[in-house]
Amino acid sequence: MEDITDKYSSEKPGIKGELSVTINPNGGPRYDVLYTAANAVLHDRQDLHGPPEDSFKSIANLWEGYNGIQYSRADVAVMIALLKISRIRKTPTNKDNWADIAGYASCGFEAALADEKEGIC
Repeated sequence: MEDITDKYSSEKPGIKGELSVTINPNGGPRYDVLYTAANAVLHDRQDLHGPPEDSFKSIANLWEGYNGIQYSRADVAVMIALLKISRIRKTPTNKDNWADIAGYASCGFEAALADEKEGIC
């Protein structure tokens, strides 16, 4: 399988720094959720916690130590998204949970690429 990890490298121009999406007041709720997610994963969380694939690997190692089951980075992204889905069942109009799912989906894809590169699938 072709190694496409470099195609999505966070070192590529335009990924770090100002978000290239402009606020569109007529964009509606979908735009708002995706903008919130993009800002979180490209700036806020990245700056605070570092690259998500590193955090997901650390979480996977902790979960493995806790219950003896091996998890991939992508598994972590999926399970945290499921946590957010559980929260949506209680509060379906909480925009942050929807934005978090979009963010975990994008980070999960990046995590899956890192897993694949290391043969953890």
